[in-house]
Amino acid sequence: MLCLTAWAQPPTPSTEREVKIPLVATDRANRAQGLIHLQPRSLEVELRGLQPGGVYTVWVVHDRPREEKGLGPRPHSFTADAQGNGRYRAAFSVDDRAKWQLVEIFFVPGGNPSEERDRKVILYGPIRGL
Repeated sequence: MLCLTAWAQPPTPSTEREVKIPLVATDRANRAQGLIHLQPRSLEVELRGLQPGGVYTVWVVHDRPREEKGLGPRPHSFTADAQGNGRYRAAFSVDDRAKWQLVEIFFVPGGNPSEERDRKVILYGPIRGL
């Protein structure tokens, strides 16, 4: 009698592969869309539908109690291209994944990423537990 045994591969933890997470718009009038690419040692956001030439900042957030930190080196920002597309990438460790719950993308109306007072969240995405 022939007996065949199949060995199932254990699932790869998400900390060892890329996870793609859609970003959610905070306002129905907002045309912006994007994805978070959560990779083993970095986090990248890929966006479209932004204001061409607009300045944006990227933050990670812990909601309760509210705590936020700019992602990557200051000023944690990028400028959308003439077609309204943008991309931002920064180091992001497994320890960071355990601490932070959300990624938030802020539009900076005045164009100065150091001026936090007038910034507005336009997109967000959950990253906790991934």
